[in-house]
Amino acid sequence: MTLGFKSRIILGVGLLVTLSLIVLGSLNAMSLRDNMVSALVEKTQNKVDHHVSQLEQLVQSQLNAVEKGAEHFSTRLGESENVAQVRMLADTAGIANVIMTYESGRSYMSNHSSDGVTTNEYDFRDRDWYRTVKSSQDIHLSEIYTDKVTGEKVISAVSPVIENGRFIGALLGDIPLQNVINQVSQMRFAGGAATLTDQNAVFFASDDPNDLGKTPSQVSANFSEMEGMFRSNQKGHLTFPYDGIQFDGYFQRVNLTEGRYWTLMVFVDQKTALAEVTDAQIESVGIGVLLLIVSLGAIYGIIQVSYQPA
Repeated sequence: MTLGFKSRIILGVGLLVTLSLIVLGSLNAMSLRDNMVSALVEKTQNKVDHHVSQLEQLVQSQLNAVEKGAEHFSTRLGESENVAQVRMLADTAGIANVIMTYESGRSYMSNHSSDGVTTNEYDFRDRDWYRTVKSSQDIHLSEIYTDKVTGEKVISAVSPVIENGRFIGALLGDIPLQNVINQVSQMRFAGGAATLTDQNAVFFASDDPNDLGKTPSQVSANFSEMEGMFRSNQKGHLTFPYDGIQFDGYFQRVNLTEGRYWTLMVFVDQKTALAEVTDAQIESVGIGVLLLIVSLGAIYGIIQVSYQPA
């Protein structure tokens, strides 16, 4: 069948319009996806930055409280004055337990069941934290451990107590971590959640309680790369599968003191996170098809009117 002149014009123009709209629609869809993915990455990273900053400020404020509190102790204080000082510091700074130990062996505890004097019950001078600050003469932050009294996770901030340029003892403050653990464990974002590991890459906060006390590689062999990145990088991005779902993880170190850090990771479910992108692309295709139909109809009408027989 031979097409007439008018039909060839309609077909040619229609093909050009169709091709143009397909190219334009494809470019718009790719640009839309790139922009939405970029926005998601930025939003996720901002969330990580925000929580990292919060954690650093929390620990630093407690460290400062213990360091400043150490300035109020001296060998001249009596037993009642020492007990009053450790209890006041615990109450005002929100510290779980405060212990003051002197070189002479005298010691006082805010969380003591009796009068707060522990001289005849404990000799804290044998503890690692005491020996560490005595040797370094600088504030020290312990690793995470479980408090024997409360059964909760804590870290200890320890400051040397100096009098007239001489080391006379150490002040310890237990910083409770349960609120931090609860906050991180309950964090939800774009189909994902969050985790917190110590500097040994051991999980101490996670949406999955089965992860606690393990390193990533102990949770799954697929997480070996994650563990290596936690140990060697300040921040980064990784992709990993878990329970049949593909996740994007964004992690950053929480710098506590020199040589002491945690790592916070927020991870998102790729499928859930990009659901809006997919919906937007489908909508874009629908609009493109509608424009194509309208354009072809308009072209057909214009040519029909323009080429009426004389």
